Amino acid sequence: MIDLEIGKYMSPLTISIGVEQCLKTAAAKMAEHTVRHLPVLEGGRLVGVLSERDVHWLASLGTDTSTVAVSEAMSDIPYLVPANTSARTVVQKMHADRLGSALIEEDGKPVGIFTTTDALRLCGDLLS
Repeated sequence: MIDLEIGKYMSPLTISIGVEQCLKTAAAKMAEHTVRHLPVLEGGRLVGVLSERDVHWLASLGTDTSTVAVSEAMSDIPYLVPANTSARTVVQKMHADRLGSALIEEDGKPVGIFTTTDALRLCGDLLS
């Protein structure tokens, strides 16, 4: 049975957003960097994750995204795992809990993200 570490399939974290930023700024960052999830930091510490779906849902309700803080829309308990965690464990948890991402940490700091897109890449590699 193949058992890979999730760190091999994560995407490196290149951007994040602060809790005090507005959703409009978050949406612009996501579009600019073509990502669907942003780690949310407060004082350099990970406190949540914001998904594109969170932003779109609020916008669809007619919410002015320039007046809503990221802290009001983020998931404040992100799924965070060490980079050496089994990919099987992460994928099973994401499937069971219907999660769109897992944040990957090394030495207590977030260093990457594993999304459903990364999971499809992993599947493709295993099927090759």
